Amino acid sequence: MSNTIVAVIADDGEPSSCGYCKSEKPSSHSDGVWMYHVSAETYQRLIDRGWRRSGQYAYKPQMGVTCCPAYTIRLDALAFAPSHGNKKAVKKLRKLVHGSDSLGGVDDAMSVMEDSSRNLDSIEASAENAFVKPRLEFAVQDFASLQSQHQSPTPSAKRVNTSEVQESKTSKKGKQPWVKQPKQPKNNAPSDIVDIILDAEKEALSSKKWRVELVPAVFERETFDLYVKYQTLIHKDKQENLEESCFQRFLVDSPITFVHPNEIPNEKRCYNIPKTQAIIQDFPGFGTFHQKYYLHDQLIAVSVLDILPHSVSAVYFIYDPSIPIVCSMSMGVYSALRECAMTKQFAQMIKGLQYYYMGYYIHSCTKMRYKAQFKPSELLCPKMYTWHPVEACSQLLDIHKVARLSYLYQAPNETTIPPLSDDTVYGARAILTKFVFDKQSLGGLKVFQEGKVTLLKLLPKGISVAVLKQLVSFVELVGMDIAQEIIFVI
Repeated sequence: MSNTIVAVIADDGEPSSCGYCKSEKPSSHSDGVWMYHVSAETYQRLIDRGWRRSGQYAYKPQMGVTCCPAYTIRLDALAFAPSHGNKKAVKKLRKLVHGSDSLGGVDDAMSVMEDSSRNLDSIEASAENAFVKPRLEFAVQDFASLQSQHQSPTPSAKRVNTSEVQESKTSKKGKQPWVKQPKQPKNNAPSDIVDIILDAEKEALSSKKWRVELVPAVFERETFDLYVKYQTLIHKDKQENLEESCFQRFLVDSPITFVHPNEIPNEKRCYNIPKTQAIIQDFPGFGTFHQKYYLHDQLIAVSVLDILPHSVSAVYFIYDPSIPIVCSMSMGVYSALRECAMTKQFAQMIKGLQYYYMGYYIHSCTKMRYKAQFKPSELLCPKMYTWHPVEACSQLLDIHKVARLSYLYQAPNETTIPPLSDDTVYGARAILTKFVFDKQSLGGLKVFQEGKVTLLKLLPKGISVAVLKQLVSFVELVGMDIAQEIIFVI
């Protein structure tokens, strides 16, 4: 296992601006560390304790004081059941790709085009704030379209001729129209997400109109140019502020140590996937990757992904908003569905890999609730670090922005429901209790000073006391088991 090397960034108590609630005053609070190197296994354990990264900066919301509490959300890719809206997004992309001869447009493309600017002006994701905000995860622009798919259709104003209805009743022998007939399946349409994606892409792939590539995260001019388009047209950033160095830090640089597939132990491998039925032929290894989408050989979208021992974690997503057909594709939703399908296939290659992490779920921000529509999803309890169904959690979060989600699963003998004012379950005090550990064991932590690694207890007393104060809060946040694997730069 490679060394994990971090520098703890002391909390100065100063909040930053929030891209979700748009508070007039800085109101977002988080703890942070700068990660020089981190193993894929250790980073997996960090995100399972509520951490997340932007470039090499890792942060965790201070749930008790921040304005918009953010809960880590994950989707079980093995149990994922695509909704009607999910299938509709795939069908839309399939129709547009198959009907297009160029990126200039398709017949009636604008008639199916969603309003690409909806909800976006209220979300802030400028490059200059990239290191203090989570990823504005995929397809915020698709949220309204997902909502509309679940609305009841408008009743027709046309009057019904009762005599025609009666005639229809008597003409259908053996059927009773007032009894709901079972729904007939549509031509063996696939229901598994992998089959749905393969079915949607096979014709486009054979015609060479469409291709998807998963490559290690490196600087490429075409990806940078796409990033500039996205940030200027969608997030209204000034082009002169979007330098290559900013893009490199934000979406290319990663502290996660790459693990080549050949370096993965045989006991963690499994070979249950037929090559002819694969979205991706071989497991790419652990680390950070760019999944690149091409239409007519032009790059139209990029997902930044961390592939970890137990999950695929979505970091950021960009697309080309200057092309009408791309805006019509619901690319954000499609990319999420494809990444979920890819995760499901990775589960057939690597033991224990089965989850698709969608970043943070922010219940207090209505525009970010779309993630709950990917089912079955779970939220991480900010106190006990256990996972709980998002449907049950949302009912609790309707009342309290911050809550101990693990309360939802009490022991069988705990039948009394705490009152809504119980601060051991609800509110800031409910999640302030951090990991309890033996402070004497802090002396065994590894620190990097003057070019060498040593133990904290071996440092001169004056230095060790100052470093100790800095490390205590971090150890409380991550737990001693992770802290003991880390080399702290002081």
